[in-house]
Amino acid sequence: MLYYGMIVLSTVLFSLQFLFNSGYERECGSGWPVALNFAILNGIFGALFVFAMGGFRWEFSWFSLLLAVVTAINSLLYTYSTIKALAVANLSLFSMLAMLGGMLLPYVYGLCIGEPFKWTGLLCCLLIAAALLLTVEKGGSKRGALIHYAMVFITNGMSGVLASIHQKGSHAISANGYLLLSRLALLACCLLLLLIHRRPSARPTGKAIVFATGHAVLNTGGNLLMLLALLHLPATVQYPIVTGGVIVLSAVIDFLRKERVPRRNWIAVAIAFAASVCMAL
Repeated sequence: MLYYGMIVLSTVLFSLQFLFNSGYERECGSGWPVALNFAILNGIFGALFVFAMGGFRWEFSWFSLLLAVVTAINSLLYTYSTIKALAVANLSLFSMLAMLGGMLLPYVYGLCIGEPFKWTGLLCCLLIAAALLLTVEKGGSKRGALIHYAMVFITNGMSGVLASIHQKGSHAISANGYLLLSRLALLACCLLLLLIHRRPSARPTGKAIVFATGHAVLNTGGNLLMLLALLHLPATVQYPIVTGGVIVLSAVIDFLRKERVPRRNWIAVAIAFAASVCMAL
C-alpha cells in the first residue's frame, strides 16, 4: 500500500503543478522564448530541489547520463510541440492525446518487457480512454495539427518509457541522482538553444520566478515518487492510475477555483475514478 500511496501523492503533485504553469503563462505570455525561460528556471530550481532531497550527494553513471540527455531532449520536443499546437490544434483533443500517450506507451512497454497482463489493467486503460474522449470539445484543427498531435502523443508517452527503462537498468543510479542529471541535462540543452537563438528574451519577473519554482518543486517531487514506485510496481499499473487520477483531481481543482466544469467532464471524472480503483484492486 505504501507504493500505491506514493503514486497517489505524485498524482496530486502533478495536478497542482498546472496551477503554477498557468500562473507563469498569465505573467509572461506564451511562445518559444517564454517556454525556454520556463524550462531554464525549471532546470535550475528542479536540480537544486532534488540535490537537497538527496542529501547533496552526487552520483553518476554513463547509462544514467545517456538516459538523462535523451529525457531532456524528449522534454524539449514536447514543449516545442505544445507551443506550436497553440496556433493550429484543437487543444482539448491535443490534451487528450498527451494524456493517452502518457498512459498507453508505458503500459505497452511494460507488457513488452514481460510485466504481467491483467484484464483489470486493460479495462482501466479502455475506461480512461473513454473518459478522455468525453473531455474533447468541438472545434476544428487547422492544417498541420496532425504532426503536433503525433509529437505530443509520442513524447509525453516516452517520458514514462524512459523512466521505466532507467529504473530497471543494471547500471542505474538512484532516483535522486537520475533526476538531478535529468534536470542538469535539460538546463544544458536550454542554454545551448538560447545561444543558438541569439534573440534576447524578456527577463522573468519576481512572480514568474515564484511560479517556476513552485512548478519545479511539484514536478520534480512527483517524478521522484514515481521513479521510487517503479522499483516496486510495474508501469502497467502505475501510469493508468496517474492518468486517471489527474483527470479526477484537475476537475476538482477547477471546481474549487469556481471555474465552470461541464457535465460531460464530471461523467469523465466518475469513469476515470472507477478505472483507477479497478487498477488498484
